[in-house]
Amino acid sequence: MVQQEFYQLHPVGYETHPEVEEFPLSTIDLTCVCTYNQYGFVFKLDESTDRTALAQLVRKGLEATLGQCRHLVGTIEKNEADEYAIVKRRSSVVPFVVQWMDGPDSQAKSFEEMSRLHFSGKAFGDKTYIGIEGMTFGAPCHLDSSPAVSGFKLNFIPGGMILCIHHHHYTVDVKGTHSLIIQLAANCKAMFEGTSPPSWDDAFMDRSLFITPPPPLADSVEPPPMPQKHPDHKSCYQLIFHLAKSKVAEIKRMATPTDGSWVSTYDAMIALWWRISTRTRLDFYPKTNLTSKALFFEAVTMRHRLRPPLPEQLQANCLNIGRSTQLEERQQLTLAEVMSDEVPLSRLASEVRGITDSSNPAFLFDNIKKVANVRDKASLMFRLDSFAPLSFIVTDWRNSPMCEDDWGFGRPAVFRHLTNHGFEAETIMVVSPPRTVEVDPDEGYEFLIPFEEHDIEGILKDPDVVKYFDYRGLQ
Repeated sequence: MVQQEFYQLHPVGYETHPEVEEFPLSTIDLTCVCTYNQYGFVFKLDESTDRTALAQLVRKGLEATLGQCRHLVGTIEKNEADEYAIVKRRSSVVPFVVQWMDGPDSQAKSFEEMSRLHFSGKAFGDKTYIGIEGMTFGAPCHLDSSPAVSGFKLNFIPGGMILCIHHHHYTVDVKGTHSLIIQLAANCKAMFEGTSPPSWDDAFMDRSLFITPPPPLADSVEPPPMPQKHPDHKSCYQLIFHLAKSKVAEIKRMATPTDGSWVSTYDAMIALWWRISTRTRLDFYPKTNLTSKALFFEAVTMRHRLRPPLPEQLQANCLNIGRSTQLEERQQLTLAEVMSDEVPLSRLASEVRGITDSSNPAFLFDNIKKVANVRDKASLMFRLDSFAPLSFIVTDWRNSPMCEDDWGFGRPAVFRHLTNHGFEAETIMVVSPPRTVEVDPDEGYEFLIPFEEHDIEGILKDPDVVKYFDYRGLQ
């Protein structure tokens, strides 16, 4: 029988915290996808592990981290200036649940079974069951409902445990989440080893660089209508593919321009997936105008692109949505060109490089300035499924290796961004860093690829997929 323990966590030192503390949200925060993120970290545990003691260690590590990362405590509300902010009160608490799914009658998959399934969606099962109710990816969390900003659930399974971390996307991006995980791991390790806790600088929670003052009422403008789902979208799965390290060089060579211009390994890999995705999904959308421009979007982290660079630990959304429409029209490929083998792959890779390079500080702050006078910036949120089905949207997590840090009791074998079927994230491609714990030396990047659910054989049989990638199941 599954047992649960429920806690309401106070941050360490909350007794002396201000009665009310606010962390105003920036324009970038409010134009991201309005959703909860649910991350699952899977650890392997020895049979001799004292799981009760480990649960209390994680609880104390969370309390210490929340005492430092105070923007993860409270709710998102409108403040006295009629602007959205994370509002933390001295009485604010964060839910933490411990769930025991490792009993003799447990239906949960063991760590070894999850590993054999490549930690795919089938391995995790129902993401709602292992997460905090109401905080799974895609759960309603519009700002009008004053959503809580975070929650945590620890699930013990045979041979291991799954730690689920939830936070509202408006609180922090993936790069900031990585820094949060580093801090949590360091706090847990310090408690495990009886050493001093890691330091933390409140400046990491300062997102004022991206905040514009509220416009005078006379100058304020109404936002455009909130984006809606494009009517032509069909329901998709996210498929997990693996690219072995030994095959990366060939893709890079194939996508390198002959004129001496530079493209990165990322550009090459994304160019190939852009081509594969477009040609294998076209059959589902036969009315598509192939002479139209191919829409490409990517999330570009801006921390190291600003001058001076911002700290890696910055707890905010510090990104820009790069778009193919940023380029001159003559540089933009059509859908037919993206698919055609007569157009060299290097042409696609060069367009990806151009989009990334054009996402510079000037472009970012120009976008912020353009919407400075919009009264309700939350209406400007980026909705993934509002674009035509063959639009290509990618987010790159290679520089957020969340499994490299020692928690004292071990390192995670894998982390997954957990989604239940049926939400708009099925339209986005994710590039994940290689796993590093007990893996083959040739272990490389993983790609989460959206594909229409009623016939995935088309992409599995694609010649380039067969040649370069290993299919690892549904996310």
